Amino acid sequence: MPKCLLIAASPLLQGRALESLLDLLKGLVSLDAPGLTFDELYDLIQSKVNDVEQKQGIANIAHCLATLCVATTEGKRGVTVGSLVEALNGSDEPRRNLALLTIGELGQHRDLTATVDGLQMIVLESFESPSEETKTAAAYALGRMAVGNMACYLPVILESLNANRHHYLLLSALKEVIVLHANTTGLDFGPYIEQVLPHLLKHCESAEEGVRNMVAECLGALITMHPEVIVPALTNLGGGSEGGAPAGSLMRWTIASSLKYCMTGRAPHAILMEHMANFLEMLNDEDLQVRHAALSMCNAAVHHQPNLIISFLDSKIIPVLYETVRLKQERVVDLGPFKQKVDDGLPLRKTALACINTVLDTLPDQMDVGAFMPYLETGLGDKEDVQMLCHQILIKICGYAPGAVLSSLDSLVDPLEKTVTKKVKDGQVGTEVDRANELIRSGLRAVLAISAIDDSAGISRKFWDFVDRIQKREKLAAMVM
Repeated sequence: MPKCLLIAASPLLQGRALESLLDLLKGLVSLDAPGLTFDELYDLIQSKVNDVEQKQGIANIAHCLATLCVATTEGKRGVTVGSLVEALNGSDEPRRNLALLTIGELGQHRDLTATVDGLQMIVLESFESPSEETKTAAAYALGRMAVGNMACYLPVILESLNANRHHYLLLSALKEVIVLHANTTGLDFGPYIEQVLPHLLKHCESAEEGVRNMVAECLGALITMHPEVIVPALTNLGGGSEGGAPAGSLMRWTIASSLKYCMTGRAPHAILMEHMANFLEMLNDEDLQVRHAALSMCNAAVHHQPNLIISFLDSKIIPVLYETVRLKQERVVDLGPFKQKVDDGLPLRKTALACINTVLDTLPDQMDVGAFMPYLETGLGDKEDVQMLCHQILIKICGYAPGAVLSSLDSLVDPLEKTVTKKVKDGQVGTEVDRANELIRSGLRAVLAISAIDDSAGISRKFWDFVDRIQKREKLAAMVM
């Protein structure tokens, strides 16, 4: 048992290992053997919170404590919940967070309405805590508890959303409810859609990005469960239906983000296919934030649902990706004593290249690599983050389509040489130096990949001269080895 208790507090515990430990604890509680009774196991595991610093370790302890409570008698469970509620009034933050997480895990499996009167309001009071970790744990607990008694707890969440505070935390609680229904066999969220959807749509245009992102996660999970309701609603809201009014940019951003989240789950291909052409129009949106969200959605779709997106790649997606690689939207921000140039196109260029990288992984036959090479050359001379993405892509193309690299090689040499010969600026220290050196290593890895192409005779003289110059530089030669 000491080894099991040690594992219980480990932040690395997850998946089947966690499930196996929880099954063991259930079995031990039912045996009620001397030294391994519910009370003894509970105290032993709870004491481990003093040795844990990471949040995931505390969450795993909560899983274990809740499993013990589920397996024990109703009487002992009531006493234990009472002690957890008392801990919420204490000053020990780790124990307060542990109590909230345990209440949430337990409430998911057992209805706690009769155990503690007004438990939902007690948990809601933790939203006032100065600690962000405590507030997050309270939102988690409220959402999980609601699954145990939807009729009692869900209205509390929805009514609280009508107030002008704690929207992010309440939507986080609602997300727990929805995601649990999406991932748990036997749970049906259908009866609650009409109650929940108006509240989600109300916050689609919140000025706070965090709130909109939480709404998007909720909608994404709902799409996987009830696409026949949610997908047409999103199309209408986006102005994609016939006669639909144009949506605001914040609404369009939320719609694109919700589609991104649904791609990582059980995305409903049939109905999404009917509406995908409308959704993909956001790739050409006038608002850069909406366009960025649409690019992220495409990247998620190519990675997780390639069969859904494949028919749109050539006509609607890849041309936009290529154009975005060259998109620059620079503006000058006046910061008082000095001015700073900001490139609003940089996040879009990075996401477009990330999507191209994903296409090469999942659907390489759908991409005309030769047509992409001029855009790759542009990216190799861009900002550091963009350059490193381009190096990764170039390395993949060397293995997948070496002929395309050889035919464009002379134009790639100059930006690669500028990267690998870049000097560390005076005054750069610590992480700045490490980052500068990592960029150089990234470029050198791309050079090595080109050098390894089988058709060495087809590699241009200009490239081999470049390699000779690298080998003559002691620092670069050491990095290559």
